[in-house]
Amino acid sequence: MRLFIKACLTFLLSFFAAAGFAQPPADYNINLHSGKFVPEANIKGITKNAAVFSDSKFQNKYYVAIQFSKLPTDKEKQLLQNNGIVLMDYLPANAYLAAVSTGFNTAVLQAVPARAVFRLKGAHKTVPAFMQGKFPEHAIKSNGTVDLVITTYERFSLAEVNTALASVGAQVLE
Repeated sequence: MRLFIKACLTFLLSFFAAAGFAQPPADYNINLHSGKFVPEANIKGITKNAAVFSDSKFQNKYYVAIQFSKLPTDKEKQLLQNNGIVLMDYLPANAYLAAVSTGFNTAVLQAVPARAVFRLKGAHKTVPAFMQGKFPEHAIKSNGTVDLVITTYERFSLAEVNTALASVGAQVLE
């Protein structure tokens, strides 16, 4: 009887000890000024023909966000860079804005391991008030125009940016 009680106590103590040290489930929320969202885990089976790549191509690179299951180590970052994937700005949680060469190999994303490749939507890239048409007075100009500063992932020539912005009806003043 004593042996049975001791065995039960040992089991219960080990159970509660393990429960106390269990890791919480991973939080894959991307936290931006505009709010939070969880990107779809789409790495399995992703190809270069996926819309996330074709819709984000500019100047022979794909500009996307990549979320990882865990933060990549320096060695993993180097592996990505050696395969044409440059991680730039960090996005909480476990994600980076990235410039991806058109010649990259999708297998490297699974090797790292990445969780999701996604594009930020317009609402994610700006101040929420701008999406509601609310601009600071100092930015409102004549003829219904608004002065905005645009930040790009990488440095581009004015000609490259001007052409892209002109295609959507924007005018670069300086």
